[in-house]
Amino acid sequence: MDITVLAAEVDKSSYLAGDTLEFSLSLASGEVKIGQIANISINIFRAGIARDQLALGFGSAPRLRGDALSVVQKLPDNLPTGLHRIDYAILNGNGGTVSAKQHVVRFDSVWFEIRDPKDNARDAQQLIRAVEHLSQQRQAYAESEILTASAQSASDNSVPYRVIIFGVGCLVHNRQQMPGYSIAPINRGLSHCYLNEIVDSTLRQLRYGPVDFDAATEQAHQQGTPTFFIEFVRVLAIGWQDALDHCVCHAELIFELLGLDRGQKPREFFRMAVNMVTGQRHFTFLTPWYRGNLVSDFNPTSTADFIETAVPNLQSNPFLRLLLRSYAEATSESDWGIQALRYWTVLELLAERKIKDDLTIKHPDGTDILTAKGKQMTTKNKAARVYQFIFSAGCHTCSGSANNGGKTIAYRIGGQAPPANDPDGTEFIPLWDAVQAAYAIRNSVAHEGLFSLDKRPEDTKSEVLAKHLITDLQFDIVRWTRDIAWLATRRELWAAQSAPK
Repeated sequence: MDITVLAAEVDKSSYLAGDTLEFSLSLASGEVKIGQIANISINIFRAGIARDQLALGFGSAPRLRGDALSVVQKLPDNLPTGLHRIDYAILNGNGGTVSAKQHVVRFDSVWFEIRDPKDNARDAQQLIRAVEHLSQQRQAYAESEILTASAQSASDNSVPYRVIIFGVGCLVHNRQQMPGYSIAPINRGLSHCYLNEIVDSTLRQLRYGPVDFDAATEQAHQQGTPTFFIEFVRVLAIGWQDALDHCVCHAELIFELLGLDRGQKPREFFRMAVNMVTGQRHFTFLTPWYRGNLVSDFNPTSTADFIETAVPNLQSNPFLRLLLRSYAEATSESDWGIQALRYWTVLELLAERKIKDDLTIKHPDGTDILTAKGKQMTTKNKAARVYQFIFSAGCHTCSGSANNGGKTIAYRIGGQAPPANDPDGTEFIPLWDAVQAAYAIRNSVAHEGLFSLDKRPEDTKSEVLAKHLITDLQFDIVRWTRDIAWLATRRELWAAQSAPK
């Protein structure tokens, strides 16, 4: 039942920690009888510029104070000073018109202060002005400007944008305010109407009969796909794409945190940037559940052939499942640094299994690979073990060229070193060096969370090479690692299929 609140108030506008607070509640005449309310529960929130924090919760049997119900509570001695508010009460009934079920009644916020003993108490008007000042501070916090990296270096060309990103797959209970942006629930999930139509029409064609739309299924589908949005109020950027890029990267971090706390990482399905000067909008819907290619195989039965033979092996081989899942997780990852880390994990899993830890490693021409101290490098070293696995498997050499500042640079990675008087002037990167560069990216991501392409004095030789490969030679070393991991994973699947049963 709905319960109308006529008035809610506290007995004073200012308290000291340790004082007794009395809260009174007047309800519409005839809706509720006093004897039917067994308990009134109250939550007191301490108001902050960013957000409110629960300061105290209490409850007790109400007593009659004039025409109102009231509860009394001694405030803790350690209650923090500042502005506090009460904006709802929970009524617990004991039968009659008010059942035993809880009823939440809301009302305009009741404000009061907890003051320091050395400060004078605010009167009602002073309290109103303090609340108004807090409201202005909150608005300034909520509308804080966010600058993209490009706008910071080219502030004269920056334009304000408002950006909104929609996500699905995470239940956000209340609006969450942060500086310059907020996260808010939509309280509505995705509909399965079109899915039902696809299933229904297909089953009719196959003569299985119809699948009628079911309201209960629709409700369950909506509850299972909760939606929310992240709104960036004022983003200074050099263009709409810059604004979107910055906010999407920020939102991805939020998605990671929401997934950590709620057991499922949400995904984005819509983004929009609005030019706050012209009002022009730039938006797009995303389909993040599909990231494959649309090119069909020349052999129309290859997928079925592959699945039919591979699934039994996966069911019986735990290591094969681990390997395939590790590779699949890498391919589904959007962050290239984390991709590099996970592709390396695939290679390391195989190297640990395939390569002994007491082998000396050599270049393709047979010369020894030495440590920094001039000793022979062995496969006790993790990078050396992965190197030996890659070298033993073959198919690791590649070549190409890049246009760097108008100059064409040819390169070759792996294989035999060219002669000293190579007329082509091709830059040669030994396989061992390329593996170390990939390992440097892996270590940087594992230890620092990312691999920065900014050149630093403290960079190791392998980090310098990795940056040279990426920036100067425009060589995608992560894709190179992926291709090796893909081939190695396929080989394991093929080997399991051809093994005698």
